[in-house]
Amino acid sequence: MLKKDTISAIATAFGNAAVAVIRISGPKSLKVLRAVFLSSKKEFLPRRMYFGKVVNKKEIVDEVMICFFKSPNSFTGEDSVEIYSHGGYITAQKILNLILTKGARLAAPGEFTERAFLNGKIDLTQAEAIADIVYAKSEKAQSIAQSQLDGLLGLKVRKVLTKVLDIYSHISTQIDFPEEDVKEISNKEIIKKLEAPKKIIKELLSSSKKGLIYKNGIKVAIVGLPNAGKSSLLNALVRDKRAIVTEIPGTTRDILEDSIELDGILFRLFDTAGLTNSENLIEIEGVKRSLTSIKEADIILLVVEKYKDIDKFLLHIKKDLQKVLESKVVLLVKNKQDIFKEKNERLPAFVKNDCQISIKRGKKIILVEKMLTAEIAEDDTSENIFVTSKRQEKILKKTRMLISSAQESALSNQFEDKILMDLEDAKNNLQEILGENIAEDIAKKVFSRFCIGK
Repeated sequence: MLKKDTISAIATAFGNAAVAVIRISGPKSLKVLRAVFLSSKKEFLPRRMYFGKVVNKKEIVDEVMICFFKSPNSFTGEDSVEIYSHGGYITAQKILNLILTKGARLAAPGEFTERAFLNGKIDLTQAEAIADIVYAKSEKAQSIAQSQLDGLLGLKVRKVLTKVLDIYSHISTQIDFPEEDVKEISNKEIIKKLEAPKKIIKELLSSSKKGLIYKNGIKVAIVGLPNAGKSSLLNALVRDKRAIVTEIPGTTRDILEDSIELDGILFRLFDTAGLTNSENLIEIEGVKRSLTSIKEADIILLVVEKYKDIDKFLLHIKKDLQKVLESKVVLLVKNKQDIFKEKNERLPAFVKNDCQISIKRGKKIILVEKMLTAEIAEDDTSENIFVTSKRQEKILKKTRMLISSAQESALSNQFEDKILMDLEDAKNNLQEILGENIAEDIAKKVFSRFCIGK
């Protein structure tokens, strides 16, 4: 899978900016640079900045700075060059077009990162983290991705791999070299030793749901009866008149979405149609979509005018959906506190927390924000290690099953070959997460997420 040619691309985003960066990577990087770069210097020391001009024959394209990175001490592990030109699409594109006539080809999306992976500079979890950093939608998502790029998730997976390999090699030696003086490992010991890697996998899998939520944003469905103040709450939280608000019941017919960031965490807010009985086809469809939002939400903000409206709300949803509510995080927002002043009542068991506010008066909106952030902070992890890809999650689940299978084989005193087969598959799976044992088509799928120049 190693590639020998030289590639180039613009690494900065399209548009006007102070500086644009054009990357070159591969064995001909310096040769290509010398073909387009005019400078008083004849030699370029690694990691030094040099001033000069990019020229096309006698035409000066731009005054630039350049930096050369000598293999293997570069991002890709190859000889690499970065050209820092004036920003703007035209100038950067002219420089790139010139480079492409001097022996380099246009890089594919993610190809610089792919080469870093292929050259052993990073493992596959770190490569995936780079894409997550680029597309991070919140501080928390960026922080988790940075931890992965630092190798924390890779270290955890490698720890599991080491423990599995230790048992696998012990059993293999026991079978293949019975004459060697190797202490025999009993089935009881195998079962016990496999508990440690299984425990780490369990911890990683328990982090996956939260990791994917942090990465993609926390879905918050704002639900309730018509005119309870759902759209007003959305507008108040996003600090904008995002939804139309009137005194007419049923103004919201479709799902409106907007996002806010609280304490570095992205919350995706979905304003839904009020639940009501209606023969209006548009309102019926709106109610259907509201019910779907309840099923798909991570957190539900139930907005009511009066506490007795909770029972009215429940009348509009089927019993199976009421069971869904019991499995969700439901936060009650008692609106119009200035009009309907009520003492806190005994709430249904599915309501986890509640607050009283007045959206119209702009009073105590912060209490809703605090409820949202408190819910996430409650079971957060200090390690900041989360599984954030479906690929990683799927492989870890398969690995856990294989380790359990090996334990069951040991418990039932089956042949050691059966235990070895499960452990070998587990080993291969863990190596696949790290990219040490991965098919080319899977690698291409991972890197297809990247933009050109990364």
